[in-house]
Amino acid sequence: VRGNGSIMGVSTGGFENQAGALFEKSVATGSTTVQTITVSNQGTISVGSGIVEITGSGFQNVSGTTLTGGSFILAGVFKFPNANIVTNAATIVLDGPTSAIQNAAGVNALANFATNASTGSFTIENGRNLSTGAFTNAGQVGIGPGSSTWSVAGGYSQSGGQTRLAGGVLAATGPVNIAAG
Repeated sequence: VRGNGSIMGVSTGGFENQAGALFEKSVATGSTTVQTITVSNQGTISVGSGIVEITGSGFQNVSGTTLTGGSFILAGVFKFPNANIVTNAATIVLDGPTSAIQNAAGVNALANFATNASTGSFTIENGRNLSTGAFTNAGQVGIGPGSSTWSVAGGYSQSGGQTRLAGGVLAATGPVNIAAG
């Protein structure tokens, strides 16, 4: 998808981005909307600019407050209904200060982000800053390249995986405990 527009399914339609596939919004600052009954991403959704918004209630990569499967490479904004990511079990890259995951109302979906699961990979880079409460990592966390800061109100605990600082800052108000990884 180079510009803005919509992808629409019929009443029984769905949108499936399969493993190895790339759905990319590469130009234009406006919105691209995916309007189908169900949406599943096992490949990569990349938003280079503007907004990609999923409408409807059938985003299959969410189980409760856990984002599961697929990759989300974002320099722009990715929106989906009821987005509230407490646990990440997917791959998320927030690249640049305007990158974001939001709910349909435009509210930060990472406001309650507390856990990166063993299958999760989470990176902020190129000036993207993040503030969370206490945080536990069992997967892969990257901060940087570029001057990015992750401010943790409380402790940061790593029970597995790795935390990679590549020019970024991890600033926790509580203890930083690297127990494994």
